[in-house]
Amino acid sequence: MFRNTLKTHNMQHEIFLNKSDVINWIQNSEIHHHAEFGGKTIRFVDLFSGCGGLSCGIHFAAKQGGMNAICAFAIDSKLAPIEVYKDNIPYEDEAVINANILDVMDIKSRGGFTDKELALKKQVGKVDVLVAGPPCQGHSNLNNSTRRNDPRNGLYLSCIRAVELFEPHLIIIENVPTVIHSTEGVVQTTEQKFKDSGYYVNELTVNFLDLGIPQSRKRHVLIASKNEGFCKSLATLNNRRQTPTLREFISNMDLDEELMFKAGKLSLENTQRVDFLFDNELYDLPNEHRPPCHRDKQHSYNSSYGRLNYDKPAQTLTSGYGSMGQGRYIHPEKRRTINSREASRIQGFPDCFSFSKVSKLTELRQMIANAVPPQLSYVILKHYINSVMKYQVAGEERG
Repeated sequence: MFRNTLKTHNMQHEIFLNKSDVINWIQNSEIHHHAEFGGKTIRFVDLFSGCGGLSCGIHFAAKQGGMNAICAFAIDSKLAPIEVYKDNIPYEDEAVINANILDVMDIKSRGGFTDKELALKKQVGKVDVLVAGPPCQGHSNLNNSTRRNDPRNGLYLSCIRAVELFEPHLIIIENVPTVIHSTEGVVQTTEQKFKDSGYYVNELTVNFLDLGIPQSRKRHVLIASKNEGFCKSLATLNNRRQTPTLREFISNMDLDEELMFKAGKLSLENTQRVDFLFDNELYDLPNEHRPPCHRDKQHSYNSSYGRLNYDKPAQTLTSGYGSMGQGRYIHPEKRRTINSREASRIQGFPDCFSFSKVSKLTELRQMIANAVPPQLSYVILKHYINSVMKYQVAGEERG
């Protein structure tokens, strides 16, 4: 499906995917729930799994490397994303649970593992890869109330306990770039703990555009491995070779009546604002046409009430993509907000990824916006398979 798109620059492997390959992946790929390649299987753990973006990337990286991949343990505190996860990601019996990770991991323990943790370790068995996307709202610049000092920030530290318990060979933890500024110092603490456990660590800031995704969004990624060369080899782009645009991703979609294709409801005032944008061939709504809360005071929300441009990428996608007041979410050519299938493509999800288990539109928008693009874990694991695993996986002797 993919060419070997990990480019080499100064002896480093860049976090990069060709946009044409990503488009092909989105439109033409399939997820297989059965073993395809004999007994070669990558076993992985996904913490704060959401609907399974990181796991989806693992699945395709393993497939590209001629291996199978199966979830040995996944956990999320919200039920709706877990149901979607189960519908898409191959997993072992009882491996995917809806629970608070703090009810499973004793992150305050100064001693050995609890009986519950030891039972989980026995159930999960050997682990090749651990991925995690801890809640980022406490670190986000969009959080104006508790940013940098938020109880959710400590959830990042549960990754330390999970790594101690499962002893994975590769670790990928993603979050917002501002996570490095948390009052609790969660990244710095985690990195030191990993190093104390014999891992080499690399921190990267990855732009989604470099993953071939039409969204100008950046994420902090902490990567750890006991292979020093692998960690040192990963790098982000210095000079972008391409800029994915919305035209390439969402201009060829047919609508139907299912939940994925429902756009947000527009009030009479917002309908008039949308008409003004199109009738005047504008992408930014003039201030005098904004509601009083924007119009009558200084603000920096210029993208709000705006229209997307086919020839540019989208800005950061949030769960408010069904409301024009939440950001630049009006479709480039149609007088409506983008729908959830368009949003899922902007997030890098393949069309074969099913959200049919979701019954509430608000839950659907939230899980899509909060997801991690599969391309992130795909690029990292693909390089790891080629440079480290050499087709030796859990349950087999490693060279």
